Amino acid sequence: MATTSLPRLVVFNVPKAGTNTYVYRKDDGSVVDGENDKFSELVKIEVERSKTNNERIHLRFSHKNRYWQKNASDDSIVAVSNKPEEDTTKASCTLFEPVQQSDNVVYLTHIQTGWRVMLNNSTGGFYVDKNSVGAPLGFVDWDTLVKLPKHVAFLGDNGRYLKALGHNGFKYLQFGIDDPNDILSGNEVSLMRDGHVRIKSDLWGSYWRWASNWIYVDSDDVTANNKSTLFWPVKINENTIALRSAGNGLFCKRLTEDGMESCLNAGVSNITSEARLQVQELVMERKIYNVTLDASDEIEQSEGSQDEAREMSLAESRPWLLNPALQTAPPFLNQQPVAASDWHPSSLYSAPSNPEFSYDSLELIADVTDVSKKPFPITAIDQLLDRDHVGAEGVFLDDEEKVGILTDSSPSPVYLKI
Repeated sequence: MATTSLPRLVVFNVPKAGTNTYVYRKDDGSVVDGENDKFSELVKIEVERSKTNNERIHLRFSHKNRYWQKNASDDSIVAVSNKPEEDTTKASCTLFEPVQQSDNVVYLTHIQTGWRVMLNNSTGGFYVDKNSVGAPLGFVDWDTLVKLPKHVAFLGDNGRYLKALGHNGFKYLQFGIDDPNDILSGNEVSLMRDGHVRIKSDLWGSYWRWASNWIYVDSDDVTANNKSTLFWPVKINENTIALRSAGNGLFCKRLTEDGMESCLNAGVSNITSEARLQVQELVMERKIYNVTLDASDEIEQSEGSQDEAREMSLAESRPWLLNPALQTAPPFLNQQPVAASDWHPSSLYSAPSNPEFSYDSLELIADVTDVSKKPFPITAIDQLLDRDHVGAEGVFLDDEEKVGILTDSSPSPVYLKI
């Protein structure tokens, strides 16, 4: 067995443990196996090369910035030092040597003792043992892990998006639509803890399934027990991936065959141009409710977010609403501060009373019930509330982008004159 080179960032697991758990650092500093989430920052380990011997490495947990070493009081492996130690005569030496067992599996030798790193199957903890061959450690390059967005569309090499396709009584996937926001194009991604994904069609509400190399959309299995419904995303660049079917271990590609044109088929062992998929996140607006802004630039959100389809988020389209540091009025107030001496209630007008008026049609953008926390610094809204003691339930924009105040004394909103 030869010394192997590890990626700069790795995640370790124990292949013989029979579980999909990963190596992490406990709060007491002990290095153990048992974290379920492969994407957790707790399992990310940075590999640093020795300055004196290229075959040796330091292992540092990125989350806590602590290096692996042998415990001073026993043979356990801990991560407690915040700096590397290359002096092999010191018990605090943090050097290890990875020795390849097979593809993506290594043994670790602790340099200061010369002993292999072992796993205690009862406790999940690691230790060094003079007479042991060591515990095999599987590893994966952290930078290759892909955490897909929740709602996506896939663009093929032919410039068209993957869509749901009914054909001869079966449900397939075809690269044949130009609009990523069409319901035919949308897919919901479920991330498994080991890095696999399950993908569900927005149109049919069923999961993708591999069978005879074609990818069907007909699985209603809500568990992750069927390998035919699992796919492994492989990162190519920042927005391009390939999908490998867990059913046969082959990559999905665009294929025209057996009367099927440009449909998704898992049939190649290499990532060809037809297997490259550009991922487009289908952006959802995050509408913010009951937000209070103060001079410290902190945003308190008393209730949760609600997703609704929209091309641009509130923060992107109206940044002045969420920036209390702005010392001028929003654009619709002519971008000028309003002095208290220049402000008069006549600058407001009330909408006609309407018994059918509903608050549901309004987009609440700031809570101004507490006038000490000012949603718009140095604006007419603040001065109105402070000077005339108007009890307001909220500030909103209506569908016509008018700025209004909901008061507790009127069944209809009061609008700012624009």
